[in-house]
Order: sequence, then structure tokens, then C-alpha cells
Amino acid sequence: MWGSVTGDDLMQDAIPNVGRGCPGLRGVWRWLLFGLVLFAVPQFALSRAATSQQGSSGVADSGGPVTLTVHSGAPGLVGQPVTVAVRFTIDRDFLQQQAVPLLQRAVDLPVQLVLPWTRDAAGEPDRAFAFVAGTGPSVAVGDRVIRTFGGEAGEREGRAVSSYEVRLTWTASAVGGRECAGTVLRFAFASAFEETLLGGRQPVDRQTAEIMAAPFELRAGELPAGAPPGFAGAIGEFEVAASVSAGEIELGDELQLTLTVRGRGNLRTFGAPERPTLDGLVVQGMVEREAADARVFVFDVLALRVGKASLALQLPTFSPAANDWRTVKTAAVPITVKPRSADRPLPPRIQKLIDGAIPAPEPDFPFWLVWTMGTILLLPATLVILMMRSKKRAG
Repeated sequence: MWGSVTGDDLMQDAIPNVGRGCPGLRGVWRWLLFGLVLFAVPQFALSRAATSQQGSSGVADSGGPVTLTVHSGAPGLVGQPVTVAVRFTIDRDFLQQQAVPLLQRAVDLPVQLVLPWTRDAAGEPDRAFAFVAGTGPSVAVGDRVIRTFGGEAGEREGRAVSSYEVRLTWTASAVGGRECAGTVLRFAFASAFEETLLGGRQPVDRQTAEIMAAPFELRAGELPAGAPPGFAGAIGEFEVAASVSAGEIELGDELQLTLTVRGRGNLRTFGAPERPTLDGLVVQGMVEREAADARVFVFDVLALRVGKASLALQLPTFSPAANDWRTVKTAAVPITVKPRSADRPLPPRIQKLIDGAIPAPEPDFPFWLVWTMGTILLLPATLVILMMRSKKRAG
């Protein structure tokens, strides 16, 4: 016959028989079992909340201490950077009280992002992706340490959270799509800690967990037909400026003509512009200089003709904002080329270039030859006429 069973009965049944003859020992076992229940239940709930949220949304549910999402910009064009934002939130209480370092490397946030879609088939970093450095706390991304954006405080389900973001750009080199899956955020935590003499507060039950975001796709379309001559792949909204190293030089001297490009788009990846064609000057070479927020191209220009000139440069681009081709131009920069000083003879190589650049003068029309030929042709006719008149008089 079944009877009612109380919690005290269950507790006593759980206590080993060895303690039944000793009330004090039964009390010790009772408290040990009670403490185990208090520890195991919250630990199981935390572990379940941290590891079971890998649904298609890629966001941990409201009970988890960490969430993860990935957002990408609208489909772009070949050569146009598309921004990808990997966002995660961390419960502030969890971060302060239970999160523990996951890796040995020094980072500000004890989590690691795993982005397998940023690597090629050989496992090497894919050059189509570039991380954008933020100014927020650092975080491990694969085997790198990246500074995040954000860190703003927010609230989720009545609990204080902090939001962070790792940003990348993807620049496609071919038309098509790219499936990106396996975005994971890993972290470690503990629910019990102990104070040690040398190490201070140390976790007793350290565990690791991870959450996974849903797959997403990146797509790139084809540029329209009608690219202007000299197009080197510049896609975006750009501004250009020109400058020279000297406003006045002598014939056969060099100056540096600089093209500076700034703006939004694939600033770091488009090809170098073509060498410009300049009247009375020749471009001998081009180098690119480092700049934090611009592309800087420096042309070495040799003066081949005396006089004044206005130097202007241009950059053919495709403007996504206008959905059309654009050629952005610099303002003209005036220079003056003076005759060569007498005490500065020209090197033979430069003299040859100057001679080839200056067209040969038009030869004078040979009027003397016309006069000579006319005289030769008219002389016999004149003699004939004189002879005929002479004969007429004699008759």
C-alpha cells in the first residue's frame, strides 16, 4: 500500500546506512547532499542556456548570457567592399561574476570568435576579407586579436548587457555568391570559485560553451558596360587632388606630380591609375606612398619644352550612388618651365628626349628652284621669238 513520502524521508533514504547509528554523521551527510543539489541545479541551467542556443537565428535565447548575430550589407558589385558586422552581447553580471579567461593570450573580453568563412580552401586568410580596426575592447578572432566597435550598455529581458561588434569588408573579385556558415562565439565560465594564496580567485568548475550564428550569403553583381578608358577598378565615391613639388623648373629638370585619392569605396584595392599624357612633359615613372586615409600616387615628370603648362589629373570610377560611370578630375596646377642655364649642360639622354619631343621645323619653300626652272623653260621660247622677228625684218 502506497503512502505519502516527505522530503525528510527522501533525505534519510539518501543517507548511507553507516550514519544511521550516529545522528551527527547523518546531519553531515544531509548538508552535503543539500549543498550538492544547490550547486548542480543552477550549474545545469547555466550550461544549458549557454550551449543549447544554436538555432537558425544564431542568437542565444533570453535565458543565455551571450548572444551572437551576423549582419551584412546589401549585395555589392565586383570590386566594391561589402561590410559584414559580427555582433555579440554579454550579460554584465555574468561577465563580472562568472566569465573566466578562455585563452592564454591577453584580450579585454574573455571570448573568441571563429569565422571559418574568412579563410580559403587551403586554410589561409582570404584576401577578399579585411578587418576594420575599432576603438573598443579587444577580442580574439581566430588566431588574431581585433579591437571591437561598440561596448554600449543596453538591456535584455530586464538584465544589463554590453554590445560589441567586429567589422569586416568583403571585396569580390568575381560575380556570384558566397555561403558563409559556422560563425561561432566561444567562452568559458564557472559558478564556483576559491581564493588561493598565489593565484587569488580561481574557478573551481571551469567549463567552456559556444553559440553559433545562422549561415548567411554574400553576393556581388557585375559592373555595367561602358567603362571609361583607363578604368582601374575604382568603385565608390571619391575625391581627387593634384599637387606639384615645384611650380617653376628649368628645361630638362624633373618634378613630382602627386595624385591624392580619398573617399568611400574600394579605396585600398583598386589598381594604380594610368600614366597621364602631359603636353610638353613626359612621365618617367610612378610610385605609391603610404597614407592613413588616402591613396597617394607620385609621378616623376620631366620637362621637355620651355613655357607655361597646366597639369590636371583624372580618375575613372564607377559610382554606386549614381549607378553610373564617373571620371573625377583634379583642379589644374600651373607650372613654368624656363630655359636651361648656360652652366648646366643637358645630359645626352635628356637632350635626345627633348630633340624627339620638339618637332622638326617645316623646310622653307624652294622659290629659287621655281625661278630657275621658269628661266630654263622661258629662255628657249624667248630665243625662238627673237629669231622669228629677226627673219621677218630681213625679208
